[in-house]
Amino acid sequence: MYLSNLAQGEKVQWHRYIWNRLSIPKHRFILWLATLDKLKTRSRLHRMGIAADCSCPICGIKPETVAHLFFECTYSVECGTAVLKWLAFSHCKSGLIALLRWVQRTASSDFRRRVAYTAISATVYHVWKARNTCIWQLQVPSIQKLVKDIQGDVKYRVQHLISKKVSSSDLLWFHTL
Repeated sequence: MYLSNLAQGEKVQWHRYIWNRLSIPKHRFILWLATLDKLKTRSRLHRMGIAADCSCPICGIKPETVAHLFFECTYSVECGTAVLKWLAFSHCKSGLIALLRWVQRTASSDFRRRVAYTAISATVYHVWKARNTCIWQLQVPSIQKLVKDIQGDVKYRVQHLISKKVSSSDLLWFHTL
């Protein structure tokens, strides 16, 4: 019975992006919810009859969906672009799974790929946190502060979990970040 129920599950391809050992667990969880489009955005709450307004709390221009919050809102686009530029990646995709797959294909090593996944999960987490700060405290953190917090989280986490198998060129790249 167990095996028959187990076989019914759908295989997903994004698990390796999200459940990266270098990512902070609470960042992984928010990234997982965002990937599944299960974050309690205003549009989602509006469809449930909980929220009266479905506009983005940060920009106020469009309805707040996962796609808008992380890839269309000017605030998050600037944050994401700054973080990827910090990692020497160019931002080219407009969806979470597409961005993670793009990083998988373009990263020059496994270590750099995992650091990029860690940075993406930190970015999603901090943008979500900034959105909540905007709603509950009526203030939006500056982009510079948000990017600095993301960089600090990524550097701290990776430094404490870095493997001895990482190449010297990757170590040099990481230490110059």
